[in-house]
Amino acid sequence: MSEKKHFSGRMRMAKADQSDMDAAYRIMNLLDSMSRGYYPSNEEGSPTFFDSEDREHLQFLHQQIIEIAENSAGVSRVIGAAGILLNPQNNLIDPDDDCIELHPDLKMGNTAAAQDVLAERRRQVVAEGWTPEHDDQHRLGELAMAAASYACAADDGDCEAPRAIWPWDWSCWNPKDRRHNLIKAGALILAEIERLDRIESPKSGD
Repeated sequence: MSEKKHFSGRMRMAKADQSDMDAAYRIMNLLDSMSRGYYPSNEEGSPTFFDSEDREHLQFLHQQIIEIAENSAGVSRVIGAAGILLNPQNNLIDPDDDCIELHPDLKMGNTAAAQDVLAERRRQVVAEGWTPEHDDQHRLGELAMAAASYACAADDGDCEAPRAIWPWDWSCWNPKDRRHNLIKAGALILAEIERLDRIESPKSGD
């Protein structure tokens, strides 16, 4: 007898594709039909009910199981993905909801504000060229100072505090409304945190 497989924790595995899903649904439909006493086929001319004493019925069931077993690797990917998704240690699904809902921690990071900050960070990398390599050159806290400048800017950008701590040429200063300024500040803070994390990464691997 083969060893039982358990899919849990923070393991990585191949993602199921449509053929894997189809195989899993075939198993589900087969088990559902059998549990209700129906013949496991919707083909025209097939019996309505399954007779466990009928040799032909048993042979057809065996054939169906063999065909599905040939795709067992795909089914394993589906079951494994479900195990990872539903494992409470992974904090992906709300453990207190009877339906499949995002974990509260993920919902917090899925607000319009959070998405706008991430979008601005992507724009800075793609449009401005502020890549990780670029950011790594700012070792004196310039990213954090730029973030602070935007964070304390007035709606019209007319504020002495930003000018006092802005780390670059004033021609680069480009404030807008209050919310947009805070989004820029959040993206710059994110860039600075990522820069610090890159410094720490080699140390953690020692």
